[in-house]
Amino acid sequence: MVVHCMIDKFMKLVMDRLGFKIPKFILTRYCSLHVEPEKRLTVRGIDEEGAPFSCFTQATLMSGKTRVIVKREPYVVSAK
Repeated sequence: MVVHCMIDKFMKLVMDRLGFKIPKFILTRYCSLHVEPEKRLTVRGIDEEGAPFSCFTQATLMSGKTRVIVKREPYVVSAK
């Protein structure tokens, strides 16, 4: 079977035909900041279950005139 339409429209038609109600979908994500005793800050994106996901392209930490840019996940910055 070949279907030429948007998947949302197709699935709504299928679910209506089968008599099912489509549940409301809410995507919730968080930014996790973790400070470790050895003065290390870790920043990463997580979902409701704690699974990681990419949400940033980089992290920048500024303190006074010092600026540190980290471009790899998880973003980890250590104090010197």
